[in-house]
Amino acid sequence: PQQKQRRGKLPMLTNRVLDGNKSVEVHHLRRYPFDAKEAQFEKDSDPQGRALRLMQSFNSEGMRKTVEAVLLVQDHDHPHLLLLKSPASSFFKLPGGRLKPGVSELDGLKQKLTRRLAPRGVSPDWEVIDLISVWWRPTFDSVLYPYIPPHVTQPKECRKIFLVALPESFAFTVPSNQQLVAVPLIDVRNNLASFGEVISSLPACLSRFDFILGEEPSPSVPDTANTVESDVSSAATSSTSSTSS
Repeated sequence: PQQKQRRGKLPMLTNRVLDGNKSVEVHHLRRYPFDAKEAQFEKDSDPQGRALRLMQSFNSEGMRKTVEAVLLVQDHDHPHLLLLKSPASSFFKLPGGRLKPGVSELDGLKQKLTRRLAPRGVSPDWEVIDLISVWWRPTFDSVLYPYIPPHVTQPKECRKIFLVALPESFAFTVPSNQQLVAVPLIDVRNNLASFGEVISSLPACLSRFDFILGEEPSPSVPDTANTVESDVSSAATSSTSSTSS
């Protein structure tokens, strides 16, 4: 009797999962021209410097809270992930950053996206769809976990990843010392060596969403600016991990 009761509950669980799927529109890459703006430099030039700054902020403010955005476009009928990259390195990262004390997660994420990717004086209405993953840094080194290890009572950082829907068209402005690249999800999946554990896990995290892929704009409409770089052949062979971001 106990086995029959357990089997009878399975369809209910399946229906609950199916009902939780969300549809998200993903528009074509060519709808997103970009221009350059003033350079924005990272505060840490190496993992050791980042660990030292993390230790200092933990001692004064407690656990660091970081928010980052998953922005998607489509090309060749396949979702692509927008990542920031320095031309001088093979390091990829999601747009976002550290929250200041007292700033909410959603407000802070929108502020980070505006500062990094929007033209000066423009405040886009970023549409945050859902929280898709949470990562924890138990010590001051670069190792992250998708859970808090049982022996850790004071994690040093909580890193939350949100799916953010782009409008049908948008003109990005990217810091002049960085590149905005569109990487196919199929190249990101399980590619730990190139993208680190957080980014390489995103295709699995995104599998519960239904993506509605937008059409490519008419070629008769002339481009007025550069478009987001989609040539990311080096991404699949990069040896630098993004775990230290």
